Amino acid sequence: MTANEFLEELKSQIPSVDILVENNISDEEIKRNIKPLLDLDVQFKETSEEVDIIIELLNLYDLSKVEIGMIVFNKTITEDEDYYYIGRVEVDLLVINKHTGTVQVLEYDEPTHTLCDCARESSAFLQALLVCNKFFWECYLDDDVYNDENKRKAVVEKCTYIAGGDSFFDFYAMLT
Repeated sequence: MTANEFLEELKSQIPSVDILVENNISDEEIKRNIKPLLDLDVQFKETSEEVDIIIELLNLYDLSKVEIGMIVFNKTITEDEDYYYIGRVEVDLLVINKHTGTVQVLEYDEPTHTLCDCARESSAFLQALLVCNKFFWECYLDDDVYNDENKRKAVVEKCTYIAGGDSFFDFYAMLT
């Protein structure tokens, strides 16, 4: 998966205008949830030689106004010896571990403490996010899906598998 493929898939999940109107989605909600995705253009570099797909994605695009559940990416990547700081999960820090490539959440007040692991590597994380995002749209438009615990459980299990196994379950259970 490339950065552009991720964005194209994310954009393709946006419901049509007819569906939005049918579900009485306000202009304010459209402006907050949809417009930032539709307005994405290359922000920073023409191309990137980065190995990591998330780093490439964030070097190419400003995703800081795009929300996927509780996840928001940083406008720019910062780093220290151990981590690339790529975003937030609520207030906590979303990072890529430089030593393992694992996507993790670090505690905001105690950034040396790992709250949970999200995926074995960046590509798996983005693929799992696409599954979550599709589910979030379904929930947003249909209360039956929102209240369907079996559907939510199936999404968590699928994301856990994509992310790399059982050690990532807690993150997707929390996210969905």
